[in-house]
Amino acid sequence: MALSKMLRLFHTVRHLKAEQLIYRLYYRFAKVYLTERREYGQRPWLCTWSNSGLLPSRMLARGSFEFLGEQGDLKDKDAWNNSHKSKLWLYNLHYLDDLNAVGAESRREEHKNLVNRWIAENPPVMGHGWEPYPLSLRIVNLVKWFSRQNAVEPAWLRSLGLQAQALYKQLEFHILGNHLFANAKALVFAVLFWMGMRRRNG
Repeated sequence: MALSKMLRLFHTVRHLKAEQLIYRLYYRFAKVYLTERREYGQRPWLCTWSNSGLLPSRMLARGSFEFLGEQGDLKDKDAWNNSHKSKLWLYNLHYLDDLNAVGAESRREEHKNLVNRWIAENPPVMGHGWEPYPLSLRIVNLVKWFSRQNAVEPAWLRSLGLQAQALYKQLEFHILGNHLFANAKALVFAVLFWMGMRRRNG
C-alpha cells in the first residue's frame, strides 16, 4: 500500500514545473498575515455594473442552497465548513454567485444578510472561503454587487480589502492555468475598485 502511494506521488510530481513544486512547499508552511487599512471604510466605486443575470439562482430560500444536485442549509457558522459536504460544494457556497444570478434584485435583503453572515462567520484566513480560488470568484462577485447598492457598508469594504490582501499573498503559481487567471481577474477588479476610490477622493 505504501509503495503504491509513493509511486502515485512520484508520477504526479514528475509532471510539475519547478516553480509549482516550490510554491506548493511555500504555501504548505507559510502563514498569511493581513493588515487592515483605514480607507476600507470609504466608498470607492464610480460606476454601476449592469447585472445580466447569466447564472441561475442556487438559493432555494434564505440560508438554503443547492449545488451539484445536493441541497444544504446555513444553519450556523460551522455550515460554511461542513465536514459532511464535499470541498467543491463548499467552494460553490463561498463563491456567493447568487449576488449576481438571475433575479438577484428581487433577493436584495437576502443577499445583504448573506454577505453579513459570510463576514461575521468567516474570520480572516480561516476556512475554505479564504483559499485563493473561492477568494478570486467572490471578490469579483462582491465588486459587481457593491456597484449596484445605494449604500455600501464600511464593514463590507473592510472585508473586501482583507480578502484582496489574502488573495495577493496566495496566488496559485502552484496550479497555474485557469486558477491563476481567476486570481489575476479578481485582483484587477480589486485594484480598479480602489483606484476609483482615489479618483473619488482626489
